[in-house]
Amino acid sequence: MLVNTYMENQDTNLVMSDLVILQRIVQVACERGAFRADEMSQIGQCYDRLSSWLIHMQASQASQASQASQASQASQEVAGSKTKQAEQP
Repeated sequence: MLVNTYMENQDTNLVMSDLVILQRIVQVACERGAFRADEMSQIGQCYDRLSSWLIHMQASQASQASQASQASQASQEVAGSKTKQAEQP
């Protein structure tokens, strides 16, 4: 009951920075020898998938930000030209 109440009051959404932190945790744990040799291949495969996904998502976000910036600049140019046209007699 107490656990359910605790979980209901917590933000349970993962964000990109959470996954980057998990990636770093795996790196540090591997460097410190926290995993047995027979566990390393599964951990490595999961780490590789996580890394690939993060790279893909970061590239996607950068592309979306670039497109949004270009759209904003285009609308500002259109608004500026309309203002200039309205000011001319």
